[in-house]
Amino acid sequence: MNIRLHLKICAYLLALIGLWSVTYTDYFSIVWPSASTLLVLAGWFYEGPRRHQTAYRRMWMVIGLLMLLSFPVNMVYTRSLLLPAVHLSIFAQAYSLLNVKNERAYRRILTISFAQILASTNLTTDLRFGVLISAYCLAATYFVLLMFILTGIQKGGASDGRAPGKEAIPQGLFLFSVVLAAALIPLTLTFFYSMPRLRYALIARNNPIDSLNQMRVARQRTGFTKIVELGTYGRVQEDQTLALRVEVPAAQGRPLETRMRWRGGALNIYDGVAWSSSRDHFRYFNGRKWNVTNKNMGSIFPRMNSQFIADDDYALDRIEQLDASPELLKQVFYLEIPFSESLFAAGDIKVIQGPFRYGVARDFNSSFYINNRQALPDLISYTVYSSADQPTAEQLGNVSWEDLQTFTQSGRYGNYIRRSFLQLPPSLNPQVRQLAEDVTRNYSKPYDKIVALRRFLETNYTYSLDLQKPLNDDPLYDFLFISKSGHCEYFATAMTIMCRAVGIPARLARGFQQGAWNEAGSFYEVRQKDSHAWVEVLFPQYGWAEFDPSPRAVADDYFESRRSVMAKMMSKQLLRMRIFWRQNVIGYNEARRMRLLGEAAEFTRNLPRLLAQLIGHGGKAVRNLSGMTLFSLILVLAMSLVLFRILRKFGHKIPPRLRFLTSLSRNGNGAAFYGKMLKLLEKRKIVKPLHLTPFEFLELPALREHPRHSDIETLTSLYYRTRYGGRALVDEEIAAVHDILAGLRHANGHTSTAPRNGGS
Repeated sequence: MNIRLHLKICAYLLALIGLWSVTYTDYFSIVWPSASTLLVLAGWFYEGPRRHQTAYRRMWMVIGLLMLLSFPVNMVYTRSLLLPAVHLSIFAQAYSLLNVKNERAYRRILTISFAQILASTNLTTDLRFGVLISAYCLAATYFVLLMFILTGIQKGGASDGRAPGKEAIPQGLFLFSVVLAAALIPLTLTFFYSMPRLRYALIARNNPIDSLNQMRVARQRTGFTKIVELGTYGRVQEDQTLALRVEVPAAQGRPLETRMRWRGGALNIYDGVAWSSSRDHFRYFNGRKWNVTNKNMGSIFPRMNSQFIADDDYALDRIEQLDASPELLKQVFYLEIPFSESLFAAGDIKVIQGPFRYGVARDFNSSFYINNRQALPDLISYTVYSSADQPTAEQLGNVSWEDLQTFTQSGRYGNYIRRSFLQLPPSLNPQVRQLAEDVTRNYSKPYDKIVALRRFLETNYTYSLDLQKPLNDDPLYDFLFISKSGHCEYFATAMTIMCRAVGIPARLARGFQQGAWNEAGSFYEVRQKDSHAWVEVLFPQYGWAEFDPSPRAVADDYFESRRSVMAKMMSKQLLRMRIFWRQNVIGYNEARRMRLLGEAAEFTRNLPRLLAQLIGHGGKAVRNLSGMTLFSLILVLAMSLVLFRILRKFGHKIPPRLRFLTSLSRNGNGAAFYGKMLKLLEKRKIVKPLHLTPFEFLELPALREHPRHSDIETLTSLYYRTRYGGRALVDEEIAAVHDILAGLRHANGHTSTAPRNGGS
């Protein structure tokens, strides 16, 4: 193939990668990537009609004008600048592909595809973006090399005497482009880790319509909904989508001995079809007028270190105290599903630590939600300190029926309990109440009645994944007396209502089961299939206790048996790769970037000592090094050698001013200019003793007699500020340093001819 055909293939590949990078995101349906592929294929064979070319160009001009006119409307509708710009880039790429192609058109395709790659960094956090950008780098490198060679041939003529359009590709050019693209990886990584990285999609914060749509989709999943509706029909899918990733430091690299549930909240009002949370309102005076507020929904605002205190007993505790507390379980949650509002935890939440700038909401069911969720990044990590201890069966068994009756009939809060946790829908079928009484008739204590109801549901009903539409408008009656089959929400609803029917306060809790332990990453991987609902029962003196009536283990065993050993192993490793990508690429923030730069500086300072140890111990030290450490050493040495050769070859071409700025870095530690000052002082026989600090050195009699002593004090202060204060020099300070060094040279008898801010 000749060079022009290679150029055409590269251009179309770049166009395809650019279109895929923006359309394979959550903001475009699956139709868009398919349409983009068809567009590229059509552009390969079609470049406009042979006749009526003027009319064809005018048609594109009209469409382009309409796109430009609709841009402000699109921006107002989406309330975002990015998404309308992406739409415009797709149109521009379509114009480039469906018209006559030449070198100029190919350059336009490259420019548009590069803009789309940049836009996709703000539209997606998926791992496949890494694959696309890697392919783009290789194709773009090869494309640029081809363009340079073609331009040279056009200017100087083909060296092999071939006719125009038949120029041959130099042998090994593609291999060279691969090597060049691989060689650019260190430079790319350096640029990536030194520049600010947008962590999440900007459009998620600027487009409330799209955000609300995605939140609505997320809420449809069990464990995310504020309303749990029974009676929906269809098939519960085997959804392996990752929902949560939970790290428990107490596990120390191994799974916990006790099985946990990640509670996302509770609901207490059942209307016969759906569960919701009650809302009690009361009037209050704000100093000017009477308002109505919700006493069951309260906002918790952050204190120090982004802490949200849910229990005032821990208000004054520091993070170290919370970590060391034996009664608290620390959990680190990574929400893997965008736009989830619910906050999850095992047990009773005491303290939350997370990036919730608008606060956290809590209702009287101890359900926690993120305020103004659509205005925050879609993927959030937070830490929870909670009390996961449950009362024992012996403790609950000691509660008598009289104790419970006294508790629910109390004049202080009995009416509140009866209204909120003993509520029954008016449409409740009498047979449901009768069934509950028949099951619990032979038991006198509340705990025994609850266990009897749980055992009855576990043994007489089956857990089903095939949910057909109920035969009547009462899904609970249909479950208990007709189908006798359902999933966890049916079991939990049946037990909660039957507990209430016999006078035991209860509510429905929802969230996730513990999930599978990922030994490769030492965390629990909680998937959509782990979504779950259970029952919480209120006991006097002990509070809320959990009971799970659904035989969920049957379904879990069924799912697990269908997965092969290879599938389990590969899924864990793939998940580990996804987590690495999200943590180290998508989620790379400013704090981690600065920490990495600090570690790199520390490694550079320790490099001479490490090399001396290698030379001293010889092969033994090499054998003790890990493969990654040895590879890092070889890479650093190779890059240092390349940099040395470049500076040696082109160093004389660096202007004096730039040479000065390379030695006096804004982000450096200040040692360069202070060392130059010491060298200039040594020429006057003023040597700094090693045991003196810089400030003690200023009090040396020989130095105090220096005509530039005040300037030396200024330079020493700047040195302390940059070396130990972590503060970078500004332009005025750089100029002052240069002037001081020039003055010291002049005082030594040397005339500085360098201009202000110049080299040294």
